[in-house]
Amino acid sequence: MIETQDWPEEGRVEILTEVWSRATDWFSLCVEQLITAYAEERERWLRSALTRRRQQVEAVLRGDAVDVTAAETSLGHPLRRRNTALVIIADSETDGTTGLEESAVRLAAVLGAPRPLLVPVGSRTLWAWLATDHTPDLTLLNATTRPKDIRIGIGITANGVEGFRSSHREAVAALQADARQLVLYSDVELVSLLSADRTALSTFIDRTLGRLADDVHAPLRDTVIAYLAEGVGGASTKLGLHRNTVRYRLRQAEDLLGHSLETGRLELHLALVCATAETLSAN
Repeated sequence: MIETQDWPEEGRVEILTEVWSRATDWFSLCVEQLITAYAEERERWLRSALTRRRQQVEAVLRGDAVDVTAAETSLGHPLRRRNTALVIIADSETDGTTGLEESAVRLAAVLGAPRPLLVPVGSRTLWAWLATDHTPDLTLLNATTRPKDIRIGIGITANGVEGFRSSHREAVAALQADARQLVLYSDVELVSLLSADRTALSTFIDRTLGRLADDVHAPLRDTVIAYLAEGVGGASTKLGLHRNTVRYRLRQAEDLLGHSLETGRLELHLALVCATAETLSAN
């Protein structure tokens, strides 16, 4: 069209430049709008997919009548295998659960498990499940490094759908029973069961330990726990103390208790473990 007009050559160049500039701006605007629309639609789809996944998981956890085969297909997770549940919580608000998900994936790799089922719950909490053919060696996690601003509770590995449920309940309970960064329910099961009634638990500790329950005597309590579990030799090795030092501490503990360590041995051991957990939770 420009070529049919009787315009000077210089004018034609200016017009073409202006048209090209406007066309480029329009094209850039269209591309930007398309990218924005795609990102928004993808975000809506992801939120919808995450919502459906969480609803499906919550139905399984509630014990609803669920088609297990359909649920496995929907979740991409073998519910019938041995399941180990994790609950990962951030200490502060985050922009999302990406960091929590990365932590769960790293823990799965350490345990030799496939990529876990991940279910974000808000911006600070992640539910996760590992599906394996064996019981993972959770002691391997003790040597792993983890972000300092997260806490991880891990349930006991169990079979099938019921194991999927029970291990999750235990992972939640583990974090409630102990304030450490990594808490295995198997380590705090008795404390968790007893701590359902905090007042009763405190009464039990004070009644059983007497003056040994005082915070200043924490080293004595640790020594008695090690002794009750492994004897004098085992306690010496575990605590890095001379046997005579262990024996001296045991005598001090007996003086505070007012009786032999062999008296009410089971109750004493339980009270000591609970007192240790209570001290950690308070710090």
